[in-house]
Amino acid sequence: MSWLRFNHDRDLAISDSVPLFIEYIDNFSSKEASQKWLLSYSQRYKLSKGSLEQQYKNILAESYDFKQSHFLNRFSKNKIPKYIFQYFSYLIYTLLFSKSYSKSKAREFELLIDGVENELEVKRFSHLIEKFSSTAIISTSPISMKGYDIFHHSKRKGYSRAILLKVIMKELFQGFFFHLYYSFKAKVNLFPIACRMLEQYLYYSTIFNHIAIGKFLIQERHYNTNSIRNDLFKKYGGKLVTTIQKNIIFSGHTGFYYDYDVFFSLGRKTAYRVFRQGGKIGKVVPVGSKFMEFYCSNRNDQASELQNKYDIIYYGLNLVFFHNCYSKYEEDYYEHFKWLAKFSIKHPHYKVGIKHHPNNTQDLKEKEIIKDSKVERIDQRLNSYNLGLNPRICNVSYGSTIGFEFIGEGYQCIFMDPGNRNHGFLPEEDSFNHWRATNYEEFELKVLEVLNNSNCKPDGHSSEDYCMKSDNVSEGIYNYLMNMEMES
Repeated sequence: MSWLRFNHDRDLAISDSVPLFIEYIDNFSSKEASQKWLLSYSQRYKLSKGSLEQQYKNILAESYDFKQSHFLNRFSKNKIPKYIFQYFSYLIYTLLFSKSYSKSKAREFELLIDGVENELEVKRFSHLIEKFSSTAIISTSPISMKGYDIFHHSKRKGYSRAILLKVIMKELFQGFFFHLYYSFKAKVNLFPIACRMLEQYLYYSTIFNHIAIGKFLIQERHYNTNSIRNDLFKKYGGKLVTTIQKNIIFSGHTGFYYDYDVFFSLGRKTAYRVFRQGGKIGKVVPVGSKFMEFYCSNRNDQASELQNKYDIIYYGLNLVFFHNCYSKYEEDYYEHFKWLAKFSIKHPHYKVGIKHHPNNTQDLKEKEIIKDSKVERIDQRLNSYNLGLNPRICNVSYGSTIGFEFIGEGYQCIFMDPGNRNHGFLPEEDSFNHWRATNYEEFELKVLEVLNNSNCKPDGHSSEDYCMKSDNVSEGIYNYLMNMEMES
């Protein structure tokens, strides 16, 4: 029987489904065919078998569709001919667009920031960059900013021709036959995984050999984990691979099999899912939110003015398909908008506003729910942090990380969790119930309690469990890395 027949029970809580999912992937990865295939890869490219196995599991986990409850069909044995064609096409394409670096060696830096996509991301790291003597920024898109060492390196183009030619020879005379043989042994098409791993190997071998290397590596998106990169980084002289925690760790598509030496978490308890979901972390260091540190130092007068207009501000999520991990997800998601609409009608003297992310697209169903209510939409472009850091405002959300950040600063945020099923985002523990409302009546009561007591603080509950104070995040990261260097 093919492992592709695995599916989770969407009527179960996602917190109950995740352990079964992890167990399934771990069992498949430990099978003889998987282990021998990984060993062959390890021997060809002198990479740690443990790192390859962690990357293997991460790729498999990301390829599971929690909404449809099955793995993507690219792994079907029937797809092998198609992916053999793509495999050879990939090798030819990368060779055509490869580059000769002659004997140039990578420049050495103290810090390397990986995976940057735009200028705003560079700016968000500015507090940290200024603390290091030298910083290289690896960007996947062209960025030009004075005063920064930014290296644009595209996927599939500009790879070292010398490295690529060696890879092609290894794949033609060994790799292809191993991929094909173990695909039939494992009853899974391994070619998509083989191509993904080759992509990672070529991309980072070129960077660390010819472009830039550093003592420390850090990235913004903790879910873009990469064990092959980590292995190569150490091979070329790097010391520690780290990440900040950008947002709440999701129990789904983007939450599995992380791999970091240091995980700079929001709070003391916000990284527990990393370990439950197959992650390998050397050390969790709670530092707070780098996003809050940056945006609170860039005040927006218009946003500050709106603080006095609204009594309740809701902070939204971008509704994406992979959030849908259990059968009642969409029903629960739209139910909480009904709570907002109902509250605004029942208590018209309180002003209710909805603040979505700047990149949020209009949701017609949400618009229909609130159209006859007193709920208003706030300009998405405004600074959300400036809006919510006000003791007279009651902040509410369905699962936005900003709620944790507000809690860390000593402000209340009520999380709307219809039926107590939103375990993809929110902690399942009873200790979180202080901030959770599972039905409209509970939501109304908690909102009114906050509004009628503007000095209401989370007494008896540790706000630092969810986010540390965020005024010196970069300082905390820098000091930790410097101390680690002194101890090594």
